[in-house]
Amino acid sequence: TGWHDSLMPFESTQFNNSGVIDIRDISVPGSMVSKGNFFFPGSSIGTITAGTFINEPGGTIEAGQSAGIADISIAATSNFTNNGLMSTQDASSVAGGTIDIAAILSGSGTIDINGGGLIHLRSATTSSQNIDFIGAGTLSMDTPAFDPAVINGFTVADTIDLGIAATGISYTSGDLKLQVVGGGTIDLDVTGSLGFANFNIVTQSNST
Repeated sequence: TGWHDSLMPFESTQFNNSGVIDIRDISVPGSMVSKGNFFFPGSSIGTITAGTFINEPGGTIEAGQSAGIADISIAATSNFTNNGLMSTQDASSVAGGTIDIAAILSGSGTIDINGGGLIHLRSATTSSQNIDFIGAGTLSMDTPAFDPAVINGFTVADTIDLGIAATGISYTSGDLKLQVVGGGTIDLDVTGSLGFANFNIVTQSNST
């Protein structure tokens, strides 16, 4: 089944998707289990505000851009599990959109960043999540000390924004070690054929 160019509100019930949903606007205050495809084209807004949202294996959530910016927001009040795929850009879109996750991100799925899109992680993630740069884009992490997800495919064309001020210490065997301004260190799991010189680390007052 599929809907397009419509506003879709879901109340406090459980909604199960096993097909394709192609929509402009969606608001989900209830619970949702998805094994299918959610495609958010240009100028669309998707908001999950409460309840449970599970993206099951085989499920896909895509924020593309055809004529405007697509924005998916998952609120902190949501119990969110990603065991499938999330992507900032659908194959048919000309550019990437934004996926903003305020909820704690659990599960063992994959998040693809491409098309100049943005993934914003406002809370903690599990180490079993994989974040893949498969094109240019930005990964923003408000609490990087609690984001042990594996970051793959990072290149000089990509950006990682941290919600803390930090300076670089070293990069060895996929471990980017940073010194937090004010005390402590954090480690980012960034894979690839990289050296410490490949990272242009810019420290600002409250971010890096």
